[in-house]
Formats: sequence, structure tokens, C-alpha cells
Amino acid sequence: MSQNTLCIVLASRFPRQREKAAALAEKLGLPLQESHENRCKYHLVYTDIRLELQHNPGCTTQKEKPVYIDLFPSGSIHQRLLTTSIKDPLCKAVGIKSGKRPSIIDTTAGMGMDGITLAWLGCSVLLIERNPVVHALLHDGIRRAVEDWRFQKIIGNNLRLMEGNSTEILPHLSRADTVFVDPMYPETVKGGALNKKEMRMLREIVGGDIDSRELFLTALQTADNRVVVKRPKNAEPISPVPKPSHRILMKSGRFDVYLLPPKNHL
Repeated sequence: MSQNTLCIVLASRFPRQREKAAALAEKLGLPLQESHENRCKYHLVYTDIRLELQHNPGCTTQKEKPVYIDLFPSGSIHQRLLTTSIKDPLCKAVGIKSGKRPSIIDTTAGMGMDGITLAWLGCSVLLIERNPVVHALLHDGIRRAVEDWRFQKIIGNNLRLMEGNSTEILPHLSRADTVFVDPMYPETVKGGALNKKEMRMLREIVGGDIDSRELFLTALQTADNRVVVKRPKNAEPISPVPKPSHRILMKSGRFDVYLLPPKNHL
């Protein structure tokens, strides 16, 4: 990542937040700045409260909202968690039924809402995110959430987060019932909690998932029951072979579901 694109900014008065900023700058190999007065287009900022991805105010004439993860906006549990039921298309796609909560690996965690929602409903979920900036935002959001007893009590041990390339990691993990793939494509919006401007900023940092077909094929080899691929409504399948077992439509997208034959674990 170009150092002219992104840097870490020390914006907090609290020593612990400043220590986190310095550690993240070292981990990501990015410059650490004391103020917003620099040439980087985007800033990764530890405020007094959270980690945010911000536009450099000196590089835009408009007031842009920062990108961050907040599972308790205004002190209330996120509406997505409260309103999703097992009849939701996502839940049907991954195999949730009354009395059944499959184990799930979300191979392209992104901003995390799909996987976190499934964990909230009782599934054991492993989130994997390879982009270090997005992983840092997601880690910070989950860390703050588990400080709230409501989140901790319901999620419990259902949610884990890992950083890395899912194509490389999947063959070495314990099998899950469902492997979920939601690649970042230029023509779609990943992470419905973000508006278009916020999504544009995030996409510029992350780029496209040019190896999504390889990830899909790896998922087919490592899932126990099914692979679920989230796609724009009118997009081509992620791969011409195999064909989805069935599709579940949403208002602006769909889930392609690939049911797998039983595997011999001997």
C-alpha cells in the first residue's frame, strides 16, 4: 500500500490509544503522524473511542463520514442484530433451521455484519479477513462490543476473528458445515451498512477480489455441507462449474447455494 494513500494519525489524548496507533503503524508499515496535516489521502485514526478510516480533510472539499464498526450505535444494540430472524435469506442460505445452528467460516469477512449476525443467532462463526486495514477496523469493533455484557452474553464463544488469506488458510482449518464467500466486486456494494461514499473509500483501500474463483474452488473442497456465495442479483455465477444447487433472492442481491455430498472424514 502506498504511503501517499494511507497513514496512521495520533488523534487521541489517551496514552493507551496512542500506543495502539503506534503498534498498528509498525504492524502495517505505515507512517505515524501527529496531525492531519500531511499528504496522505486517507487516515487510519485512533480516536478517544475507536479506530476510524477517515478522509484527509486537506484532500477533500466535502465533509466525508469516517468508516468504523459500531455494534452499539448510540448505546443500543445494532438493529441488524435485533431484527434478523432465522427466516432471513442469509439464514436460509447458510442452513439455519429451528434447532439447527451450523458452524460457519466467513472467508471474506469485510465489515463483519453477516458473520456477526450469524454468531448472534447462535452459530459458531470464524471470520477471516486478509486486508490488514479492514481486519484492524473489525478487530477494534468486536473488541469494543465484547466489553458490553449484552454482546458478550449472547455471542459468548461463538465468534472468532483471524487475519490472512482464506485460500491458504482453509485447507488447514477444522471443517465447518458452511463456508461463506462474499467477494468484493467493482460492480457491487459489500457491506450494506455503508453508504456509497464510504464504500468507495473502503474499496480504494481494499481493491477487488481477483482470486475469488480460486477461493470458491477451495471452499468446495473444505466445506462439510455447503458453500454459499453472495452475488449481485444479475451477476454471473462466481464460476461456470459447478452450477448452484439453488438460489435465494434478496432485493438487490442473491445467495448461490452449493450443496455438497457427504464427505468421508476417515
